[in-house]
Amino acid sequence: MEVRRRPMVTALVLFSLILASVAFGGVTGKVAGRIIDQKTGSPIPGANILIAGTALGTVSDLDGNYAILHVPPGSYSVRASILGYSQTIVQGVDVRIDQTSEVTVRMSPEVIKGETVTVVAERKAVKPDVTTSVTSVTSQELTTLPVSNVQGVVGMQAGIRGLDIRGSSSNSSLFMVDGITMRDPRRNQPIATVPINAVEAISIERGGFNAEYGQVQSGIINVVTREGSKDKYQVSAEFKASPPQKKYFGISPYDRNSFWMRPYLDDAVAWQGTIAGWDKYTQRQYAQFEGWNSISRTLMTNSDPSDDLSPLGAQNVFLYQHRRRPVTDQADFDIDAGVGGPVPVIGRSLGGLRFFASYRRHREMLIVPLTRDDYSDDDLMVSVISDITPNMKLRLTAMGGTQYGMLDNWVYGWDVRSPDRVVNRIAGNYGEGLFNTGWFSLNDIGYRTFSAKLTHTFSPKTYYEASVEHLRRTYWGRTADPVDTARNVEVVPGYFLSEAPFGYDAEMGSKAINSMGMGGHSCRFTDDTEIGVTKLKADFTSQVNRQHMVKTGLEFEVNRIDLNYRQLTDTTKRSDSPIRAAWYAQDKMEARGFIVNAGLRLDYSNANTDWYD
Repeated sequence: MEVRRRPMVTALVLFSLILASVAFGGVTGKVAGRIIDQKTGSPIPGANILIAGTALGTVSDLDGNYAILHVPPGSYSVRASILGYSQTIVQGVDVRIDQTSEVTVRMSPEVIKGETVTVVAERKAVKPDVTTSVTSVTSQELTTLPVSNVQGVVGMQAGIRGLDIRGSSSNSSLFMVDGITMRDPRRNQPIATVPINAVEAISIERGGFNAEYGQVQSGIINVVTREGSKDKYQVSAEFKASPPQKKYFGISPYDRNSFWMRPYLDDAVAWQGTIAGWDKYTQRQYAQFEGWNSISRTLMTNSDPSDDLSPLGAQNVFLYQHRRRPVTDQADFDIDAGVGGPVPVIGRSLGGLRFFASYRRHREMLIVPLTRDDYSDDDLMVSVISDITPNMKLRLTAMGGTQYGMLDNWVYGWDVRSPDRVVNRIAGNYGEGLFNTGWFSLNDIGYRTFSAKLTHTFSPKTYYEASVEHLRRTYWGRTADPVDTARNVEVVPGYFLSEAPFGYDAEMGSKAINSMGMGGHSCRFTDDTEIGVTKLKADFTSQVNRQHMVKTGLEFEVNRIDLNYRQLTDTTKRSDSPIRAAWYAQDKMEARGFIVNAGLRLDYSNANTDWYD
């Protein structure tokens, strides 16, 4: 077979004019407005505007206008002062991700020296949702929601189910943490297991994306995490658990009268068969079974004297092979904790070096036990922030975690976890997976990511960001522990069996006394795939004037994909190194009554591998 070098190059130029779109990218918001005289309404130029609790501030222009970019999400007080006027403080200014908070400050001439006027902000963040919908959730709101993870927060929004936005699957969305892409390069699935105690705010955008966003169709989920304080320590933790209990209603699948058990144990049909014992309507509801009398005759008349069983003996063997019972003494739980503050000893001398670390542990028992009884994951996140100079900030973030689940070999990429998927795979298949531990492969999916972001603010209206990020994704799919094949269990007098169906055995199916597959052939695939992605990115943002905020940026991405998903007897491996690059430019134009986003984006993609002719 001829192999040719054929680089795949995709150049896509996208120009979009989106009316009433509010997103301008990044993980911060903007505070803008005017400083005017309380009585005359005249603009006040030269007023000092500061955002309390930060180093962010600016001076109003000749028309009294001002704008402060790169404001972290949260609730702030905006302070305005100028000689001849009373200092005015506007409290409760709500800044949200990718949104403009409009704050008009009305100042009164100073009557008493040192007088301060305090007012409460009335206007909410500008949200012209004509062609797009943006939802922001703050850390204060998170504490009131009955959720324990980011997926739960996102899934509560209109038009979203889990991480599936607008009816599309989650691999069509873009999930970011502090502007860093958290995406599985192999399946394009979001990596969304972020500790909830680390979250400062979440922004969910459905449609109308700016040019700066690539590889997204349905929606953007942007999570901003907390920063540690420079002068005090903060600790937060929560533990949630539900008592051990069964996860289904009605009859147990292990009950003698269940779909999987009744044809073999109901005396009305178990001996002579379902066709002879049931009417046609009842037969349609259960698996067809020929009866233990027929099974016994077959075993007694074959050429192997070691499997001779009476009808009752054959039924006892069936009961032994179906002896598994549900786990009802284990609870579901979530552990989520975070701690942050100044780095001891060296923090003050290194630009107010501070940290925030968070940990999450989640476990949920499956609707019925399979190869594993539960699904669980562990996640750890650590951020370190330093103000290198008053105008320059460096943020280092490391994240890691592992999901412990199961893989369905027949439907690649279909994790067996949710009740509907579990039921879908065991329904009608004589209980494969329900009564044994060898039907599904064990599947551990891990990730490690490190990112560094430098933010340099030239002025309240201009700044740039440069970042490097690396993500490593690992898969470890394997069969369950092998079955102990020693036949040391005397099921009926003189008839010995191994511990099956617990454990994995490739020939287990042939040892079952009826049509139950026992899972022997179902997990012959292993997965030792490793993927690495390194991305370099730079963005420049400037509020040119009151009407125009421009942003441009470059990004370059290199992937390393070592694919090793194969059958147990196969040693085939494949390594690829695709690359991507992009450039964009956009202008957010704000005028009275409407907002326009104009953008241009150029994407380049190269598979950088050999393809079969």
